[in-house]
Formats: sequence, structure tokens, C-alpha cells
Amino acid sequence: MANCTDKSCDKLARDIFCDFLTIAIHGLLHSRQVYPAGVFKLRRKFNLPVHVCYHPEVFSYITQLVDSVADILKNRKLHAVHFITGATESDWERVTIKLHAFGSVTHSQLPDLEDSLKNCLLKLSIIETYLPSRTAGDVTWRVEIDAEDAEMNCNHASDWMRTDQTNQSEKRASNVGKLIPLKTSVTEYMKLEIVAAKLI
Repeated sequence: MANCTDKSCDKLARDIFCDFLTIAIHGLLHSRQVYPAGVFKLRRKFNLPVHVCYHPEVFSYITQLVDSVADILKNRKLHAVHFITGATESDWERVTIKLHAFGSVTHSQLPDLEDSLKNCLLKLSIIETYLPSRTAGDVTWRVEIDAEDAEMNCNHASDWMRTDQTNQSEKRASNVGKLIPLKTSVTEYMKLEIVAAKLI
């Protein structure tokens, strides 16, 4: 890869992060048995075997979702992505990817960024060892994001429903059981934390 300008390196870094987020969502859908195993195919990304859901509507939805997150990430407004699944009112669980910092990246730092996110995917791939086992069934899922004034600069603002941040944060805090820290990645340009929780 040729050396990139600051602007193009930042774009490559965002693309790498969005690839990570895409694979993380597909992987969580597989590991938490949201859809039948038959709709997933094994592919390679970040030099890892990963599960990708090839149901057309699900695949398209995830692509659109991550595209909208990319807009928010570009404006340094993304704080967290919450992946929530559940079958019943007492069965909800949440995996949160907290992005405390995501700064400018140089060309020489791009491989380190990939390695850091690869390690995060490895931890997510064994999430069933941290959360209660789940059998395939009528499981639903959704994605929530924490972002600062994202709708002002986001081309996909209509894809999201706005909620009151204070009330939503209080609601999340009151409904969370034991927090399970899964992975923390700290570099010169990124601080990322992954936390799982059973919602009560």
C-alpha cells in the first residue's frame, strides 16, 4: 500500500473500523443464534474465519446501518454502539462497543489498527463463554448508538430514531445486571472498550 495523505489515511482507518463493526454484528447474530445457522457462510476478514449472514434483507440492513455509523464516525461524534438481543422480556442482553477516542491515523499505524480490531473480534468470537447459553428461537435484535449531535452532519439521519440521551442513559443504567468487560484496546489514536451485560 502506498503512503496515504492524512485525509486518506483517516478514511482508510474509518473503513477498517466499519469493516470491524460489520463483522462484529454478523458474528454476534451467529453466536447468539438470532438466525438459523444455514443463512451464515464462513468467510475471511482481518485474516480470521468469520461468519457472515447472507440473508439478502439482513445483509442489506447491516450494510446500511454501518454506512450511517461511518458518517457519524467521520465527524468524531460516535461514542458507542449497542448490540441488543432478546427472546423475552427477561432475556435481553447487550454488547456495547464504546469508542472513547478515535483520532487521526498515520500510514504506519494502519496495520496496528487492524491488529487491534482483530483482537477485539477474537474476543467477541468466544462471547458465549461470558453470556448464558442460548438456543435458536424467536430472538429479536436491534442496534442503538450514542452520538453527539449526529443528526446535524449525518447523511443517514432518517435511519435512526432519536431518544432523550439523559433518560436513555438512566434507563440503561437501571436495567443492567452484571457488567462483563470483554476487551479494552488503547493506542495513540484509539481507545475502544467492549462490555457485555445481561439486562434485567
